[in-house]
Amino acid sequence: MQETPVEYSLDAPWGLREALYGIVALIVISAISNALLLAFLFLDDSPRIPAWALLLATLVLQVGLTASAVVLGPLHFRVSVAGLFGPVHLPIARLFGWGIGAVLLSITATAVLVALVSQISDRFVPKPLPVELDLESLRLLSFVSIVLIAPVVEEIFFRGFLFSSLARSLSVWSAAAVSSAIFAATHVDVALLGPAFLSGIIFAGVYRKTGSLWPAILAHTAQNAIAFGLAT
Repeated sequence: MQETPVEYSLDAPWGLREALYGIVALIVISAISNALLLAFLFLDDSPRIPAWALLLATLVLQVGLTASAVVLGPLHFRVSVAGLFGPVHLPIARLFGWGIGAVLLSITATAVLVALVSQISDRFVPKPLPVELDLESLRLLSFVSIVLIAPVVEEIFFRGFLFSSLARSLSVWSAAAVSSAIFAATHVDVALLGPAFLSGIIFAGVYRKTGSLWPAILAHTAQNAIAFGLAT
């Protein structure tokens, strides 16, 4: 039996130029999504963000990120969209093994970081989800958006597209650090910057190690499910 390589080459045709275009697209799409959310808050006197407003703004972001990754990647180079998920098809056992390992490592790293930064200020301790969000209405749609769709979209864009693009011009860990820093910045909340960055590094490492994006998607989904459960 042929021995499985220790690391896989994520030999995607998209590179640094496409990564830069993707970052610009991310900024524009995020600005539009946030502008919609701010407009809802301005027009509504409620101190909590209504679920429908959050879902609409999130939908704009998710559709925009997915479209950007697909258009700048597979469509531009006329290759299969499956290329965004990596070159390897993992057996179920390895898929779940790596996925569970990734989420446990991410949770452990986050717990250590939170324990350290909590000594500085409670401001740096992340909440499960922003307390302003009203998840009681449209609960099922909120679950689908936050737990099921968001991890797939974010992994496709930040790991499947952006990380693999940067890795063609930078070292693997430099590409992981840059893509994870951008991923963390999209979370806006200062308390989430560190945890999101660590998760991004871990997910990028697992993607490189396995050659498949699916373990990272599985881990990201589990992480969001825990946050959603704690918040509701």
